[in-house]
Amino acid sequence: MIRSLATLMVSGALLAGAPVSAVTISSGFDTFVREAAPNTSYGGGARVEWDGADGGGQNHALLRFNIFQSEGGPVNPTALGSIANLRARLQLQVVNPGDGGSLYRLTTPFVENTSWNALGGSGVVPGVNALGSADATAPAMGIGTYSIDVTSSLQAWAATPATNLGWGILPAGNNGLEFASFESGNGPQLILETATDYVTRGVAGSVWSYYDAIQPPPAAGSGSYPTDALGQDWRDLTFDDSSWASGPGQLGYGDGDETTTVAPGNITYLFRTTFLAGDTPDELWLELLRDDSAVVYLNGIEVLRDNLPAGIIDPTTTASGTGPENNLGTFGINTAALLPNQLNVLAVEIHNASRWSSDISFDLGLSGSSPLALAAVPEPGTGALLGLGLLLLALRPGSPTR
Repeated sequence: MIRSLATLMVSGALLAGAPVSAVTISSGFDTFVREAAPNTSYGGGARVEWDGADGGGQNHALLRFNIFQSEGGPVNPTALGSIANLRARLQLQVVNPGDGGSLYRLTTPFVENTSWNALGGSGVVPGVNALGSADATAPAMGIGTYSIDVTSSLQAWAATPATNLGWGILPAGNNGLEFASFESGNGPQLILETATDYVTRGVAGSVWSYYDAIQPPPAAGSGSYPTDALGQDWRDLTFDDSSWASGPGQLGYGDGDETTTVAPGNITYLFRTTFLAGDTPDELWLELLRDDSAVVYLNGIEVLRDNLPAGIIDPTTTASGTGPENNLGTFGINTAALLPNQLNVLAVEIHNASRWSSDISFDLGLSGSSPLALAAVPEPGTGALLGLGLLLLALRPGSPTR
């Protein structure tokens, strides 16, 4: 009996300290609540949704992951404190496209059979059953796999694990969005990574050279992309853009929120920036703010086309539609286009929906990420149990003496 107890304690300690090579968390629970059906729960369905106007009311999504060992997850929160460049990414499989939403950390727990009224009769209310400000914003999304940076939420929960009550997601518009639930078998994932930022957004971020002089073509002619004195393409790394103006993001005109203002009245605008990269990461992520559409090139290779038609693009090509204003999305791109341990160039063309569009907007971030190599830290007290287990094992009848 003593031997069995000791063996159990030793095995438990070894399992608790086993390495976790890539932290992808796929367990938890999710549901949504409907104002139009305030006493109905939707926790067992294959889809979760948020919507600003569904049957006369709003829908709010609820989502929580089992992150920490204390709640059945793989991570001891103390193991996260010493990791530089930690990044947490929420990955959703969107099955019905729609408007974006805002993720608020909940301050009131929920369960699978939670209904609108169970949350107090008003759904998710910032400052009441959730924090007063959002941790993250999800963009408008089409069908497919999308990622949202939720690092700030993870850091807050790691500091106080008991506050991990999940998110309430509030709709940004009336076009409802649905994503696959845990019950679907293709549910949400929380991916923990180490990340390196190559290009950053915002006024304190990367500086972009820009070209805003592609005038709309006359009836008998057409606009053209610029080349430098050596005839090099504007997307090339060695292209001379020293004559271009420059400034940090957000770049554009017409909205009043620009840090760098470009000349209005054209269809197409060009932007370039360079950066140094180290070793090739496992994944590359673009965070793109665009209005109305964009093509992104990395070292001359097209890596993303958003809201533009297929085929050849020229300066007269207009966006496929106006779409959401100032759309911000995160996109995975091919790492093969990156030049490791040397200088790289990002070149972006923004296209208006028409020559007479009242505004354009552009900003971009680029980061590389690799799976988090995390050694799980044993739960408090495991070391003491291990020592006791070894002592009991040594004292069992028939144990060799020294």
